[in-house]
Amino acid sequence: MKLKKLFIILLISNIISFGIMVLLIDGFTQATKKLELAYIMKNKSLKIANELRQSSDDLTRLARTYVVTGNEMYKEQFQEVLDIRNGVKPRPKEYNRIYWDFLAVDDKNKPRPDGEKIPLKEIMKKTGFPQNELDMLYESQKQSDALTYLEAKAMNAVKGIFQDTKGNYTIKAKPDMKMARDIMHSLQYHKIKINIMKPLDDFYKAYEIRTDGIIAKANENVKKIEGYMSTSIIVLIVLMLFSFFIILSRIIYPIETISSVMRRLSKNKMETSVPKVHISDEVGDMFKAVEVFKANAQKLIESETQNKLILNTAGECILGLNEKGHITFLNPLAASVLGYKSVELQNKPFYETVISNETQELTLKKRLLLEQEQKRSVLTFQRKDKTAFPIEFISNPIYDEGDFIVGSVLVFTDITQRKKEEDELKKAKNEAENSNKAKSLFLANMSHELRTPLNAILGFTSLLKTETLSNKDRKENLQIIQNSGNHLLSLINEILELSKIEAGKLELNPKEINLFELIQDIEILFSKRCESKSLNFILNKKNLPHYIKCDEQRLKQILINLLGNSVKFTNEGFIQLDIHFSKNQLFFKITDSGIGIDKKYIHKIFKPFEQIESLKYSQNGTGLGLAITKELIAKMNGNIEVVSQLNQGSTFCFYITTKEVMPLEQKDTLHEKHILNFLDETANINILIADDIIENRVLLAQIVKYFGFHFYEAKDGYEAIEVCKKHKIDLIFMDVLMPNLGGLEAIEIIKELPDYDSTPMIALSANVFEEDKAFALSKGATAFLAKPIDEQKIALIISQHLNLKLNYQQKNEMVPESFHESVELEILEHILLYAKKLNGNKISELLKDEKLSNKTKNSIKNYLHEFNFQGLIQYCKKELKI
Repeated sequence: MKLKKLFIILLISNIISFGIMVLLIDGFTQATKKLELAYIMKNKSLKIANELRQSSDDLTRLARTYVVTGNEMYKEQFQEVLDIRNGVKPRPKEYNRIYWDFLAVDDKNKPRPDGEKIPLKEIMKKTGFPQNELDMLYESQKQSDALTYLEAKAMNAVKGIFQDTKGNYTIKAKPDMKMARDIMHSLQYHKIKINIMKPLDDFYKAYEIRTDGIIAKANENVKKIEGYMSTSIIVLIVLMLFSFFIILSRIIYPIETISSVMRRLSKNKMETSVPKVHISDEVGDMFKAVEVFKANAQKLIESETQNKLILNTAGECILGLNEKGHITFLNPLAASVLGYKSVELQNKPFYETVISNETQELTLKKRLLLEQEQKRSVLTFQRKDKTAFPIEFISNPIYDEGDFIVGSVLVFTDITQRKKEEDELKKAKNEAENSNKAKSLFLANMSHELRTPLNAILGFTSLLKTETLSNKDRKENLQIIQNSGNHLLSLINEILELSKIEAGKLELNPKEINLFELIQDIEILFSKRCESKSLNFILNKKNLPHYIKCDEQRLKQILINLLGNSVKFTNEGFIQLDIHFSKNQLFFKITDSGIGIDKKYIHKIFKPFEQIESLKYSQNGTGLGLAITKELIAKMNGNIEVVSQLNQGSTFCFYITTKEVMPLEQKDTLHEKHILNFLDETANINILIADDIIENRVLLAQIVKYFGFHFYEAKDGYEAIEVCKKHKIDLIFMDVLMPNLGGLEAIEIIKELPDYDSTPMIALSANVFEEDKAFALSKGATAFLAKPIDEQKIALIISQHLNLKLNYQQKNEMVPESFHESVELEILEHILLYAKKLNGNKISELLKDEKLSNKTKNSIKNYLHEFNFQGLIQYCKKELKI
């Protein structure tokens, strides 16, 4: 039992005891009067108690009916019963217990209360009941009011009206019939209902005791009254002693225990045990509260320990600020990133210590870090050594109960590396965009370069269609077409070479070479070029080995590119080449007095597709020379650098890694001779030509026919297989890419035919990369021949695979020794004629086959190398004196 209720009962009991004593003293003289008053009071009390009980029953009946039916009439009657009982509305003159039963029907003519407005509680007072009996009636009405509270809650739930946090019915929502029914039939409801009847029952008992006592006492002797008085005194004493015992055992001793436990817990002595109390009263609740406090304190300590562990092991930097901007806590990672120890930053002003002075104003910093809501942003912090670094942070404000900011928690990350990567990405993006732009410009330039020889090819081809040309003119036109085609092929090869470099497919062919001969060839070539432009060519050599292991062709290509550029962009002065060898590294230095390179263009010259946008740097060609040169040097485990000043000249320095070797054997120059025909019989040899493009088949067929071979044609792999089945084929030229069935697949099938396992099968392809060649050979091809093809290549490969002897044209066949001087002038006339027709091939052929002086040869070679036909024409005219 709750202490409050217990004290009320004890108080009432004491009052009753004293009242009984007073009544006993006065009761003897007042017995008759009290007997009469007792009967009157009994009648009134029955009516009042009945009205209290009946009104409670009526309220219950009307509330439950309303909950079930939802009829507003019952709710209005419910409220009317309350208003009559509380004196808000007048009481019916004939207010008996079946009054409301007659009004259950919704009758518009039903009678309405028209009596006096008086609360039931006031009527109870006017009856003259003793206080203890009134208290019982009050208690009954109080419990009835509590029941009314539940009934009102249930009826409001029917209409979807609910209480707010202050208990007022202000919240409107969906009607909850289940909640209403649950309330009306809950255990709490029935308990309160019982609590209403219990005081009434106590009232009846007390009233009967009192009235019966009055009647009995009126008939008893004075002695009995004295006995009752003695008994009452004893009861009163016992009651007082019992009250003191209750106070000591239920209040004083437990409070002392609680006080002792709380003092120990306040010192964080969590091992302190809280006594178990099984009495359900206020003191028992206090013991439970202390137990909950202990449990919460333990959880708080554990949580604090766990939070500290999380902070210390977090992968992000975390620190806390108070409302003044002072650091209240930070984890070790944050301290480490800032370059401090954790204790050094405790209670230090954050803005003056950590925020970089290079960032925004202090007010802006505070606004960012103490924002009214979570904020993510980027800022600059400074370390202990004053070095600044970028961070990305999230600021979470901390509020007090009044929604005022009292601090914030800052989680930040050092984004130095990320910013660096972003800057590099941006730079790479810009470079890629510039590269695309450069490639577009390069393609535009290449369009011009490719159209120049293509124009000659198409133009002279058109002339050949006419019948007005002589045989001599036709031959000359064909030579021009061939020469332009070769020039076009050289442009394409240069582009393909860069493609190989970019794809990582460029391979070197290092072998033992005569370095002195290589340098001599370079000296002869460029001394004449410099002489033609009135430039001095200077060559300095130091500690050079005679023989080295190197890719001779690539090294020549590098030197010709670099020296060629120097000659091209130098109009007066000198070209100087310095060479020396040291520790397996061959060093080259090329210096000129030319126009130089502007500093803003230096970074572009070694990049493919980059071209200097200036007229004085514009020259014919692809513009890929230096890019290829740099990659070739890198392939040779070397490096190249350039120093240049505008209008003062340039210096290119590079080295390659090589090694000195023993003297070499004499080279075989047989392959340099021109093939005339075959010495062996060729008419009985069958050759198959398989190509889906008819022009390619016709070209190859004419070459084969020219050398006297018999041939068959096929336009795809299937036709090639059928030809091999019908005829005995001695050698096959097989195009790799054909419709229906490709060449490599056809080779695999033909290899399986009888007597064809050792037949030479030459794969033809316009794809010239090494992996294309390797793939073809892996599929069974005997050899690989890259397009475009000519009669010399075809003759050599047939000779190699069919063991046929070739007939070569010797260099001195056409030029008798006695005619050298006169022949030179005659050849110059032919060279002049071919120069006018841009026929470089024919000119090169004359330079090989005729006896010309070295001086004349070198001069003509210089013009041909630069495709300077106009200069060659002037040179020939000068030599011929015309």
